[in-house]
Amino acid sequence: MSPNRPPEDLRRPALGVVRRNGFALLAAAGIGLGAGSAPLPDYATPKAHELDASDRPSVDRIPYRTLTRADFQARRPPAEALEHAEKLGAATCALVVPASEIQVAGEAVRGPDGSVVYRGRIHGLAFRAVMDRSCSWWNDAASSIPTAYVLQHEQIHFALAELAARALNARAASLVRGFQFETSRPEELAPNAKRYVEGAIRQAMQALVERNAAFDRDTSLGYQPDKQAAWLERVEAELRTSRRDARAR
Repeated sequence: MSPNRPPEDLRRPALGVVRRNGFALLAAAGIGLGAGSAPLPDYATPKAHELDASDRPSVDRIPYRTLTRADFQARRPPAEALEHAEKLGAATCALVVPASEIQVAGEAVRGPDGSVVYRGRIHGLAFRAVMDRSCSWWNDAASSIPTAYVLQHEQIHFALAELAARALNARAASLVRGFQFETSRPEELAPNAKRYVEGAIRQAMQALVERNAAFDRDTSLGYQPDKQAAWLERVEAELRTSRRDARAR
């Protein structure tokens, strides 16, 4: 072997893949049927949950778009809302997930003592919002609030998830730079990258839940068309200004 030629294991990078469906956070939110001046009860408060792909092997996810009544295909409400289902007009399961499989490369570096460490780097980091139609539910028994109002309400919840995904995309380059992990075991690269990306999504979902809750405090538990129209105008303006941070579906 030439003394100027690095050993084979240093020339070949260590590679790993973070599966895009391996983790996500779900926000379920609904519009209640009650007095608009009451505090938002727990059953109508948006919630976030960490998901594993193995938890839901059969899902029907769609990227952000205009929703229709047919998109709510669940036969029963999410478990969190089951006890108070008669008080809900609908429930939307919106997720923020990686847009594709995330590649994790490890650059092999030999130290002064001859030991080899792998410096991890994430490639292809991007996010998108999806709606799980198989989880999203419509209360056919609810009739006190117009269907168009309920559908618009759930559209805004979906739009807020899309805006959260776009905000993550705007930070993607910074997140990639922030992943600094060294290990002597290349098989540790992908699990650590997974935890790192999960943390970014978890943080974004916490903010998303808070914003959804603010929206529901204004518009749930009653018929508030003027307030809901103001929210719709706001999110549509944000979608227009953040268009460059959307990712191809």
